[in-house]
Amino acid sequence: MADEQRQLARQILLQQIEILLQADNTSALAELLRYQRSSDIAEVIELLDNDQRRIIFNVLQKPVSAEVLEKVYEATRAEIFDLLREDEIKDIVAELDLDDAADRLLNCPKK
Repeated sequence: MADEQRQLARQILLQQIEILLQADNTSALAELLRYQRSSDIAEVIELLDNDQRRIIFNVLQKPVSAEVLEKVYEATRAEIFDLLREDEIKDIVAELDLDDAADRLLNCPKK
């Protein structure tokens, strides 16, 4: 039952995010994401296209961006690295523990 409720909550979150993205309401999107768990955001990120992912990472606070980046699949992480500028990647990776940062940078595509 708890898994079903979490799945439903993620579906609702995805719908809310899609509505705000379509409305180009980034301030409401930032406010919505501020109160979400990074694991839930990561699961939703997996379902979005790269343009939508870019917007999400624009509005997320850096510590949350780092947590989300840790939790997405490796293939998605590589796509996100391609979307972000070098300085953005540095800022996000700086939020990680040293071991995690080293792991993420090893798997980071070279720009």
